[in-house]
Amino acid sequence: MRKILCAALAAVIPFLMFSCNKSDNPDAIMSVQWYPIELHIYVQDKDSVDLLNYDSVYYVGNDFTLTYGGKTYRVETKYTDEDPELVLLIDNAKRKYCAYFGELDGSKEYDTDFILCWRDGSRDTIHFTRKITDFATSEDTWLLNGSDTGQKTYIGEFLLTK
Repeated sequence: MRKILCAALAAVIPFLMFSCNKSDNPDAIMSVQWYPIELHIYVQDKDSVDLLNYDSVYYVGNDFTLTYGGKTYRVETKYTDEDPELVLLIDNAKRKYCAYFGELDGSKEYDTDFILCWRDGSRDTIHFTRKITDFATSEDTWLLNGSDTGQKTYIGEFLLTK
């Protein structure tokens, strides 16, 4: 009887050991891919003329800077992968130009300001808050000049009228 029991255990134990699926293992490490934080700034006048269209006589791309993290950025017309840059892009879906600032690490928490300084001395402040709530979700909030924009995503889109 003991030989039969030992033989049965010898046959069942390897089956149990190798039949476990890695996804069933609670100690398995899950990888989460966070999207980078992006800022899209559209600028128009009171008549809805696109002021970031550099072919327009109303172009204001050289009239403002963006300050973030103690560094000041000016609008560039080409994108580089080095530091976050303020780049002029065309949004084909909206048929408007936008100043794009992005590629900030999406896996970090933020409580930061993006300050737009205009040539006439006026300022607009975009405040971004990100709180990581668990391993794969976050609570994002965008404010424009202290007012909640209702945006709750990793992309902040702002239409400014100048």
